[in-house]
Amino acid sequence: DDEVLSTFAVVGEQDAIARGFRDRYGDCVDRLSFYASGSEGGLDFWEPIVADLSS
Repeated sequence: DDEVLSTFAVVGEQDAIARGFRDRYGDCVDRLSFYASGSEGGLDFWEPIVADLSS
């Protein structure tokens, strides 16, 4: 269910994912790994998120 998923993953629209990582992990994390199995967006989807996290 959605509550369980939200416990283990940052879920949201593309423009909210980086903010979700920051809100959840703040300065506690210095590396992330993205698992995008079945994602139709490919690099075009993830590049803006990575850029936002890198800034």
